[in-house]
Amino acid sequence: MPNKITHGHRIGRVNTGTYTSWEAMKRRCSVGGQYYEKGISVCSRWLSFSSFLFDMGERPVGTTLDRINPLGNYEKTNCRWADPNTQARNRSDRKLIEYNGRAQLLTDWAKELNISFSCLYKRIYKLKWTIDKAFATDSRSKKDEIRESNT
Repeated sequence: MPNKITHGHRIGRVNTGTYTSWEAMKRRCSVGGQYYEKGISVCSRWLSFSSFLFDMGERPVGTTLDRINPLGNYEKTNCRWADPNTQARNRSDRKLIEYNGRAQLLTDWAKELNISFSCLYKRIYKLKWTIDKAFATDSRSKKDEIRESNT
């Protein structure tokens, strides 16, 4: 007889995605976990899986648990189910780049300027171009970029 999955209860080795996310959240905030040293904790209500499930609902396919404020705690008002793109944009180590009076992520600037992310990244972080030069220079061959970086 195959293992069954019930709402949040492990039977054998099979877990629901929701239960797995709940366990991972608690582990990250426990002593020795990656968030413990940062002071990020789980609200007392969510130490119970049934309360977590009631507040968050079942985890939709293709999502994981995300903190809206990446420096905030795990609690109902600061958590959501998010896809990988949303989570990647919500990291605490993401840096906003200011240009023409606006600030946004490099990925957003790349789309707006129609220059590949990898080209902008290389110009700014590898070749040490200024933001103005990196954003204002049209995308050309790698030879042109290297030649310009040496001028």
